[in-house]
Amino acid sequence: MIAKRKGHIMSTSSMSAWVTLAGAAEYAATKAGLTALHETLVQELKHRYKCPQIKTSIVYPNWTRTRLTTAIEKGIQHAKQPIMEPVDVAEAMVKQIVAAKSGQILFGPSIATAVRAFPIWLQEIIRDGMGQVVTGNATTAVPLAPRAGAEDAKDTA
Repeated sequence: MIAKRKGHIMSTSSMSAWVTLAGAAEYAATKAGLTALHETLVQELKHRYKCPQIKTSIVYPNWTRTRLTTAIEKGIQHAKQPIMEPVDVAEAMVKQIVAAKSGQILFGPSIATAVRAFPIWLQEIIRDGMGQVVTGNATTAVPLAPRAGAEDAKDTA
């Protein structure tokens, strides 16, 4: 991309990058980390590689119907939160790439990106309001493939 001075890098994050929930620590941490990586990439393309022609976008979907949300769907519905369809997120991403524009695509309240600037007591009130959505460990929502030898290790433990 740098040699050709063109391209578009699209990152898929989540509103969890801005507002974290109990039971989703690993997920929120990776999404917040992706935001930092994306922001650094934008700066490096502009200032190190002198290549602002390469477009960069990051999408922050809200609750989206995936295998991950299946396990917590009742909590999401209880909190009266909408659940998006993956095709809606994909269409917005394609539209951004076709338009050849860099930027952020937010699928949720735009104020969510400002939550980290609020006083800590207000951040906690916001998080507490969603505290019961994740009813289990978010990493267990997607079944993991068994590791080689895991069955044998269980028998000897």
